[in-house]
Amino acid sequence: MRNLNSLLVMLVLVLVFVGCEKDNDPPSNSELIVGKDWKITNYLVTENTSPPYDLFTTPSVTNCTRDDIYKFSSDGKYMIDEGATRCYQNDPQIYQEGTWVIADNILKWTYPYQRGHFTETYTILELTPKQMVLERTFTEQGYNYVLKITYVPQ
Repeated sequence: MRNLNSLLVMLVLVLVFVGCEKDNDPPSNSELIVGKDWKITNYLVTENTSPPYDLFTTPSVTNCTRDDIYKFSSDGKYMIDEGATRCYQNDPQIYQEGTWVIADNILKWTYPYQRGHFTETYTILELTPKQMVLERTFTEQGYNYVLKITYVPQ
């Protein structure tokens, strides 16, 4: 009887410890994107069949654009902050606000545009605590574009 009681106590203890193990599920894409200040480090553009080029290394992209900060909040809103330098002194510090959602490996953000709203859709190629790589393809005025944008948290 004593052995049976000891066996039952051991069984209960094993079940308690197994039931109390930490949940080791990896964070979701939504959890990875929220609460960080993301900055673009690489902006590859491919036009039709031309080789890609990094838009952020061209003279047309100024420092006031290179230091912009992208912030995603858990309530589904995002904002783009001008960063340390504004392109025009009278520009607001937050120059774009809108909403975002992730479904599967697709990030969509929507923002006011002219008389309505505009939605951009990106495929998430990589999303880790240290890097986010998004890709967007579209056609405009007969040209096919692929954008591959790399962000890192600040």
